Amino acid sequence: MAAALVGGCTTQVVETTRAPAAGSLGTVTQFGYTDGEIIVHFAPRGEELAAPFVNKPPGRLVFGVETIDRLNTKYRANAVIPLERDGVTVYRLRLSPDANVLRAAAEYDAHPLVLRATPNYAYTILRPPEAPDAVKTEVRPRKR
Repeated sequence: MAAALVGGCTTQVVETTRAPAAGSLGTVTQFGYTDGEIIVHFAPRGEELAAPFVNKPPGRLVFGVETIDRLNTKYRANAVIPLERDGVTVYRLRLSPDANVLRAAAEYDAHPLVLRATPNYAYTILRPPEAPDAVKTEVRPRKR
């Protein structure tokens, strides 16, 4: 686990942990995202085109739209895995392990069939730890 300072306050610490998504084959980079994966929120038409590939064994993804098929070929996209959070379905798109994840996310994000695409960040923020009794301080009102 790593610790980071928040808001310049030396007493408040936020813990982070590297936890790749379940079933992830990628490794977490030093920058906090999983190699070879991006998270994609498709537009309704993009979701329809991706539907035949959802939860299927890895293979070539051909959506039938030349521009996105070029991206799928360029980054060797091979699997679409759904994730649901707060009633919204997004997808883990598996790419070649050596793909430039940041560039892939930017290119997919710019495509009209995609509402949003980002690297699959694996850091999660946990609640701040409780300070040990030895370092707790008591605040007393000033005497006037």
